[in-house]
Amino acid sequence: MKTAAIKWSLAGVALFAIGPACAWLTARVGPDGIQPGTPLVSASPLLGGLGLLGALGLAAGIGILASRIATARWGYFCAGLALCWAAAHTATLAGPAGLIRPAAVAGQAGSVYMRLLVEGLVCLTTLAPIAVYIWMRGAHPQGEAGASERGDPSNTNAMVLGVGIGLVGALAGMWLVANSGMKGQAVAAATVGGLVAGFAGHLLAHRAPGFALALGALLMCALAPAAGLFLGPRSVGGALVAGGDTLLPVLRLTPLDIAAGVMLGVPIGHGWAGSMVDKHPHHTQSEPTSQPTAAAVASVEPRPAELKVGGATPGGA
Repeated sequence: MKTAAIKWSLAGVALFAIGPACAWLTARVGPDGIQPGTPLVSASPLLGGLGLLGALGLAAGIGILASRIATARWGYFCAGLALCWAAAHTATLAGPAGLIRPAAVAGQAGSVYMRLLVEGLVCLTTLAPIAVYIWMRGAHPQGEAGASERGDPSNTNAMVLGVGIGLVGALAGMWLVANSGMKGQAVAAATVGGLVAGFAGHLLAHRAPGFALALGALLMCALAPAAGLFLGPRSVGGALVAGGDTLLPVLRLTPLDIAAGVMLGVPIGHGWAGSMVDKHPHHTQSEPTSQPTAAAVASVEPRPAELKVGGATPGGA
């Protein structure tokens, strides 16, 4: 009871104290001076960049604190709660009030996605070492459950597999859910992507540490705007003409949307998969098989001498 109260108190601090501070640091006016922007796609990119670093630092602080007092997964979760405030107070990309509007899309898309790529690289390079630190220094359950949750950072194959599954899982989840440019749906899509990454990664690569799954999912912070930049303004413009929105789903997410969703979703998915892995431990060769061997059957068969009761056999007088 006491542990649960402490955990949810930390979540409350992240949600109602750290989160609003992150939102204040990242909320910026867009380049047009009217619509909301993002930290770097704004009228003052320098101040926006400093605000972005400050918000990431605050989220990292509450995440590290929660990982020491509660668990590493709870540290990720609290950091994600704080970053959700930052994402919610930044602009959407598509739509009537989005940063990329059909009226001048050819001239906007290239500049917007270039700045978003820099923003995504800042989020990735800042959160990646924080995710590793929280997982390695944070608390984990004792015994076999804790060893299974922590993973094996020295296993290179498991690490690579975990990063790959995290990336593919995050991409799949975001692709399925990001059906519009609405801010709530964008953050929800990123959260589902993180959840799929954590769940699939822990089931399919149970020896990979949780931070490997988070790193794979966080790669989307840079890969999503890079895809928009690679496609070019003409392709993006064609997806937004006449008020429509046929953008690729991941192009509707900003790096802060992805960062918040990944930190929020990965521990949830990892925890769900962990409960299944703990209930179904992997068998080793030293464990007995389900079918008894002939030697085992022979060892328990009664022998004639063992059937004597009081010195007489069952058929004797």
